Amino acid sequence: MKAKLGKQLVNLLPLLLFVLLAASVLTVLLTGAKLYGGLSERDHSSQLRRTAAQYIATKVHQSGTHSMETADFGGVSALVIEEMSGQDALVTRIYCHDGWLRELYTFCEDEDMTADAGEKILPMENAAFVIDDGLLKVTLTDKEGRVNTLTLHIGEKERLE
Repeated sequence: MKAKLGKQLVNLLPLLLFVLLAASVLTVLLTGAKLYGGLSERDHSSQLRRTAAQYIATKVHQSGTHSMETADFGGVSALVIEEMSGQDALVTRIYCHDGWLRELYTFCEDEDMTADAGEKILPMENAAFVIDDGLLKVTLTDKEGRVNTLTLHIGEKERLE
């Protein structure tokens, strides 16, 4: 009887080792999938902040010698770029509103536009713009509260008064 029980235990040993190995592999796979998901989300958020910073930098560089200022627009900080086309003033406002980085392009500065009228560019929680001594400092905050700062030399651009 003891011999039969010992033989059954020896026959179960490979099955127990297989179950232990399968549980270990499953644990490693689930841990890896969770880590990958977290890294992927972090990279996506970082990409959005970098893309937003690059978008703003491109707009500033494209503005050439046009006038540029920071202003309050609908209760949020906005970058205002004004260019003259003949007698008309073309105004571009870049700002954050309702969880989005937005751009509003209008034909004159005094139009009655609200902050929600801008075109949605990228999801972004907040954007702050400051011009000081020929430098534009942009601070972007994403939905998770991560901050990205961009500083651009805007040179001798004429400031709006």
